[in-house]
Amino acid sequence: MDNSDQETLTQGSAQSNPAEEGATAAELARRAAREAIDSGKGYAQNAINEAGKRLTAAKEQVSRAADQGTHYVSEQPARAVAIAAAGGAILGALLVAAMRGRR
Repeated sequence: MDNSDQETLTQGSAQSNPAEEGATAAELARRAAREAIDSGKGYAQNAINEAGKRLTAAKEQVSRAADQGTHYVSEQPARAVAIAAAGGAILGALLVAAMRGRR
């Protein structure tokens, strides 16, 4: 092969079909979109799983607190009533103060 033949081959391989480039670009865009969707789905699933774990832990903690409260009230009913009355009085005083501050 002489230099002119090599130049012709090089030019032919360097030229590309615009329709093929468009198809290739479209395919690359589709792949990128699929990867983004798959990544988003994975992230969302991980977030849902983590939220479920935290919700379960919170429910267990609230259940334990309720059990402890029930046990305390059954063991110390008079003291429990006094604590509840004091808590109600404090909340009432805070509400009254908040309402006065709005006027």
